[in-house]
Amino acid sequence: MPPPVAPYILSEWERTTYYNGISSDHPELLYRSDLLENPFPVPKGRHPHLPTKTAHGVFDTPLNAVWDTVAPQICEFLKARKIRYSAINTARFVTHDEDGKNTLGPVVIWID
Repeated sequence: MPPPVAPYILSEWERTTYYNGISSDHPELLYRSDLLENPFPVPKGRHPHLPTKTAHGVFDTPLNAVWDTVAPQICEFLKARKIRYSAINTARFVTHDEDGKNTLGPVVIWID
């Protein structure tokens, strides 16, 4: 797979902390299509709070209706580029901030 090109290169901070909270040994983020439109905030201040995330299922979205068509296309795309993967899932992540605010993110296609 060719390396990502600027401006789609993730910072070390985002790569290693984006999935904080989903498990004790969370994966690293490799790519995010909304990187430019939705920058990942870096906590600031004397005692910065690193937001945590929890994974949720995807229900009642337009993707559900076409998943049986889209999923095989994604598999073929990855195979054609010799990209190894173990699973392809849909998910939504809730981000929990230090003020107790929970933000439900968009539907994502999560490739392990």
